[in-house]
Amino acid sequence: MANRSAGNLVRVTQIMADFGCSERQVGRFVSEGMPKARYGKYDRLACLMWYSKKLRCDLDAAGDITDLEREQIRVQRATADLKEMELSDRRASLIPRWIHEKHVQMAFDAVRRAILPIAEQIAPELEGLDRLEIKTRLHKKYRDVLSQLATGADVVMEVPSDDDAGTEVKQPIAKKQKTKGRK
Repeated sequence: MANRSAGNLVRVTQIMADFGCSERQVGRFVSEGMPKARYGKYDRLACLMWYSKKLRCDLDAAGDITDLEREQIRVQRATADLKEMELSDRRASLIPRWIHEKHVQMAFDAVRRAILPIAEQIAPELEGLDRLEIKTRLHKKYRDVLSQLATGADVVMEVPSDDDAGTEVKQPIAKKQKTKGRK
């Protein structure tokens, strides 16, 4: 879980905005036990969870509070809970970095496999042609290969499953659908 929290570190200004308080108050919260990742950095989800728990404890301990104070605490708790849920949703929608890097590497490999053999494939057809005809045929061949890569046709790309972080087990990725209107 250390990897996940590293991507959710925020500055004190974000915590101030989340809690609606001053930097001094954030310092007081830290002295009361709010988690702090390192100097000037806070794990936002952990802080929101701590703050929500603190508000609940304060509410339980208050007993003799007015309706206005009770309503303010309820609103603060609801706001903290909402921000906690939003952050949790954001975390769930992120893909691990290693999957992204693997996907990009496979895309580069697909491009390399498509472009490198072009010279060898077309060279026999170009013998004896004039310069303009050679240029035209090369241009057409490269455009065909690039179009094929852009549509995903005949390009098989795979990404490892989430369970296999360090292994070579792979799942196929769906090819992009060709859109009409643009050439």
